[in-house]
Amino acid sequence: MVRVWLHTFFLISLLLVSQLARADVSEVTATVDRNPVTANQSFVLTVTIDGDVGNDSFSPSKLLKDFVVGRTSVSRQTSMINGRLSKQTRFTTVLIPQAAGEYKIPEITIGGVSSQPITIEVLEAGSSQEKEQETAFLEAQVDSEQVYLQQPITYVARLFLAADLNKGNLVPP
Repeated sequence: MVRVWLHTFFLISLLLVSQLARADVSEVTATVDRNPVTANQSFVLTVTIDGDVGNDSFSPSKLLKDFVVGRTSVSRQTSMINGRLSKQTRFTTVLIPQAAGEYKIPEITIGGVSSQPITIEVLEAGSSQEKEQETAFLEAQVDSEQVYLQQPITYVARLFLAADLNKGNLVPP
């Protein structure tokens, strides 16, 4: 009988300690990979939690009224530096705005700790501001508007990059 009580006490203690360890959230940070974005073009919302939380701790369902919500992935990182154990959980969600305007991603609360809200500016597809936000675009021109058969022309293509690309390939026309 004493042995059963001892086992029960040990199991309950383990459950309580594991729940306390899982619920220890010190900071919640929400970021987006770019702002402003273009309507009908995806962007990534990343929610980073300093602590270990369950896979069901973040639900992007409250974002459904303003965005199409794509896949959500979860990753965890555990590190020990100078004897100090730290855990981090990261939720990554793909969002697609449907129309131009200004939208707000509300504060995200996990374990009683909240992130800051994020204001997203969504541009109309094809607007001049969208061109400024593009990572890469190609501009081409010819030296004559009217050409004849076998007449040589000069064709100039320029590739504009706003970010470092790992791989790229230009094929002549």
